[in-house]
Amino acid sequence: TCEQKEGLLDVNNNQIFRLKHEPGLYLRYDVVMRNGEPGEFFREHFSADELYILEFNIAAFFVELIMMILVIVVSVKLADIQMFHSTYKIFLSSVVFFFASIIVTCSAYLSYASFGYENSGLKNLGTGMYAISQILMVLMLLLLSLGYTVVCGRLPHWGAICLSVFMTSFSIAYIALYIVEAVTFDAALVLYRYESSPGYGLMAVILACWLFYVGCSIFTMSKHKKKVVFYTPMLVFYSLWFIAIPITVAVNINQVPDYMRAKVVNFIEVISLFLAHLFYLILTWPSLANKNFPFHIRTTQ
Repeated sequence: TCEQKEGLLDVNNNQIFRLKHEPGLYLRYDVVMRNGEPGEFFREHFSADELYILEFNIAAFFVELIMMILVIVVSVKLADIQMFHSTYKIFLSSVVFFFASIIVTCSAYLSYASFGYENSGLKNLGTGMYAISQILMVLMLLLLSLGYTVVCGRLPHWGAICLSVFMTSFSIAYIALYIVEAVTFDAALVLYRYESSPGYGLMAVILACWLFYVGCSIFTMSKHKKKVVFYTPMLVFYSLWFIAIPITVAVNINQVPDYMRAKVVNFIEVISLFLAHLFYLILTWPSLANKNFPFHIRTTQ
């Protein structure tokens, strides 16, 4: 009402302060922006695109913990029968880095949920560990496609050169990707880290690795017919895995809304690498009933 407006402007009601000092007032204040009611641990501080990431990663932690225990058990069994080859050591390292990335990412989001402050250092460390895990997985697949530790104990010279080029390109693309994201991305915008030149370059490297993997696997199968039972399911599954990476990136860029992008990306990345580890664990399970078991060359030979 008019009376309320006049009362608000009345100096006698102490609503308006007359400033006697020319500089005016210096105010310092904190603004807490919430996406949920105070006390809602999984909602309060998270934006719409981050909802459910923490819950999903906590569940992934327990699932991956079981995975890592199983891989360690298999590693011990392989060591006992002198078949703990370098390719399986690379696989074990990939699983360890993936598990560590989940722990670090959970820690970052738990800190964010508790205090409302984003720990970008922890998040970057988690994504970096995930990248290392993925690189190690690709390296192992390329080595196996060349028959290393399955049908031969040494790499051909051309194969070693190709692997060096692929892994160097992979690493440089990932490093450039995170540098560009940290330096140029606006925090106010919801951007996908692959929406950059290094991101497109990384997808090109992955596709090149896939072509190399397919070609070498087919060549190895043609030379060693007894290993077809191992290479055929591996070739089919991991070809789909290689192709799925750029496809999901393209879908996330063009189809997934901004308010869903972060959680969708997190879900896909965690599930895809977990399935890659799970399939290889099953494929190489040291059991007489497993006809796909690839190793027959002992580490002492």
